[in-house]
Amino acid sequence: MSEDPQAILKRIITDKQTFNCDGTALQVTGTISLSEAQYIQELIISNEFSTCLETGVAYGASTVAICSALAVLESRGRSVKHYGIDPCQIEIYKRAAVAALKECGLEHIFELCNGPGHLMLPRLIESNITVDFVFIDGMHTFDYTLIDLFFTDKLLRPGGIICLHDMDMPSKKKAARYLMGHRKYIRLKSLKRDLSQRVGAGLKEAIRFAPGASWRHLTTVEPMLTVQKVETFEPDWDFYARI
Repeated sequence: MSEDPQAILKRIITDKQTFNCDGTALQVTGTISLSEAQYIQELIISNEFSTCLETGVAYGASTVAICSALAVLESRGRSVKHYGIDPCQIEIYKRAAVAALKECGLEHIFELCNGPGHLMLPRLIESNITVDFVFIDGMHTFDYTLIDLFFTDKLLRPGGIICLHDMDMPSKKKAARYLMGHRKYIRLKSLKRDLSQRVGAGLKEAIRFAPGASWRHLTTVEPMLTVQKVETFEPDWDFYARI
C-alpha cells in the first residue's frame, strides 16, 4: 500500500530521513521547507499545470511535492508528467528521490533525466517538449543557474511559472536579473520569511563564522523567486551591453 505523499514530505523535510532504492537509510541535508513544498503544490493545482520540470532532484522533497500535485490533476482526468534533471541522482543520492516516489505510488508520473542541465535541457527542447512549471534548484553558481534559466525559458510556455530557489545567494540574484531584464517575465508574490526566521537562519551562519551568509539570510525576505512568463521573446542583438 502506498504511503501518503504528505507523510513522506514531512519525513524528508522535517525529520531529515529518507531511503535509497535498496532501503538504506539516508540523512537528508539541504532541502526545501514544508511551506515551500505546499506553496509549489498550490501553484501547480490552482493553475492546472500538467507538465513540470525541475533541475536538482537530490533527496526528492521538491520532486514528491510536484508529483503529488500532478497526481491531483491526474485524478481529474488530466495527462501529467514531471521531468527531473540531476547528474547526481544515481551515483551520489542512490536514487533517493525515485525511492520516495515509489513509496507514495507516484513514480509513473516522473522521468529522470540523468545528467547536467546543459546537456539534458537541450534534449527536451529537441523533443519539442513544452512545460508549464519549472523549479530551479540545481548547481547554485551563476553560470549553471543562468544556463538553467536560458534553456527553461525555451521550454516554458507563455503563462507558465518559474520558481528559483535560494535567492539569498548572490549568484541566483545576478542570474535572476538577467532573466527579468532580457526576457518577458513578471514577478509574482512568493513566500516571505518573517524577521524571526531570518534572524534564526542568520545566527546559524554566524555561529559557523560565515558573516556574509549570515547577512544574506537576514536581508532576504523572499527566499524563492516566482516569475510568470508573459510571452516568448528574444532581445536585440546588443543586449549584452546592458547586462
